[in-house]
Amino acid sequence: MNSSLWDGLRSPNNKELASTLTEDQKQKEGNSIEMPPAEKKEKPRGFFTYQTLFYGLSSGLAFLLTYLFFGYFLSFETTDDAFIAGHIIRISPKVAGHVVGYYIDDNMDVKKGQLLIEIDPRDYQSRVALAQANRDLAETEWKRMKEILRSSAVSQLQVDAAWAIKLSTEAYLRLNELQLGYTRIYAPEEGRITMRTVEKGQYVEVGQTLFDIVPPELWVVANYKETQITHMRAGQPVRIRIDAYPHHRYKGHVDSIQRGSGAQFSLLPPENATGNYVKVVQRVPVKILFDEPLDKEEIVGPGFSVAPTVEVKKFKVDILWSIALFCAGFGAGMLMAFILKWKKKKR
Repeated sequence: MNSSLWDGLRSPNNKELASTLTEDQKQKEGNSIEMPPAEKKEKPRGFFTYQTLFYGLSSGLAFLLTYLFFGYFLSFETTDDAFIAGHIIRISPKVAGHVVGYYIDDNMDVKKGQLLIEIDPRDYQSRVALAQANRDLAETEWKRMKEILRSSAVSQLQVDAAWAIKLSTEAYLRLNELQLGYTRIYAPEEGRITMRTVEKGQYVEVGQTLFDIVPPELWVVANYKETQITHMRAGQPVRIRIDAYPHHRYKGHVDSIQRGSGAQFSLLPPENATGNYVKVVQRVPVKILFDEPLDKEEIVGPGFSVAPTVEVKKFKVDILWSIALFCAGFGAGMLMAFILKWKKKKR
């Protein structure tokens, strides 16, 4: 049946009908292709979109983090105008003479009571022997005078004079014994030898500095600005960084604050009553002690640069302030998002 239908269409009478159907079909297809698609209308969006919420939350978190950041770091005061300080014991002889014993070396650690220097003692040994002889003679004379006094051959005044001479010779003997002992110099404290200037065989004078001993007890002197000590008090914790050991943190505490600026106690204090005055922020020395002794393996001594940080107040997060700042930041972010959206629509 299909073949007979096809044959009918192929017949001369139906060729015109087939061509007409084909043209109508093409025209319909062309019309369907040429018609533009209908534009989709955007649905109106509300104010609280993902974009505005993102702006609001980001701004609120930024406000909150700024408050926490500055609130925490404003609780500390730091300075780089700080140095290690310590006792420096200058060793000087009390008697003069040639150095015959030399038991120290540069940067040598010594113990308290350790023999360091010995001065030639022979002159002082002779003086002690002479003083002993004079003391014995004076004692003998005093005893003789006391015996004669019983027979009234001498007066009481002569006996008293002999007694005074005896006491004088005993004092002179003790003085020479002290000077003999001063020929041996011992370490007054535990520490390290520094700035040695003495050599074996050298003649030394009384009061001449031979070397210094630096004990292990050290502390920090930090020169803070006068505007930084408003809330600073004794006992506050301190974090200390020594430039020689930048990766190590030391703990300490404020020991005391000097009553007066450092310039006021200098050799030439400033005189502001004359000339043109220029205001300069003054520095106040603050003494800081280490909580634990420094490691002996660490070479730290007076003059080393440090950077102390004092915790002048405890930072406590205020919940109400945090909520208020977050809400303010959130509102500012939402407002900014609304303005940007409005400008975009206006274009």
